[in-house]
Amino acid sequence: MTQTFTLPANLVHDIDMLKHNWGLDDIEATIKHLLNLAVAREKKIFVVQLYQNRQKTLRQCAEILNVELEEMMDILIELGIPFGQDDLPQQLETVNKLVKEMRAAKGRAGKIRATASRRRQRLQNSA
Repeated sequence: MTQTFTLPANLVHDIDMLKHNWGLDDIEATIKHLLNLAVAREKKIFVVQLYQNRQKTLRQCAEILNVELEEMMDILIELGIPFGQDDLPQQLETVNKLVKEMRAAKGRAGKIRATASRRRQRLQNSA
């Protein structure tokens, strides 16, 4: 799709500054990159609102954002959004999966153990 529009001079200046900062070749590539970032951010905000309004489950939100369930949980944790009680079985399933992964991958066990422990503690506190 091709769309033509005029940008204010100050916005063109800012885009040009970002172009140089990011090492991109042209304004068009910079604008595409900015649009991708903005759309991804707004999509995440929209999906989190769907979750908060109980219009979508945790798993549905993860699917919309094309992320694993664990990453969707991390997004909510980062935003300080508590999980609903109806998501508890999904959360327990995720914690159990993380524990199994931890046992299978000893080289990565430290990081996974910390993540699983934090999630298990959050689940116990919310139950």
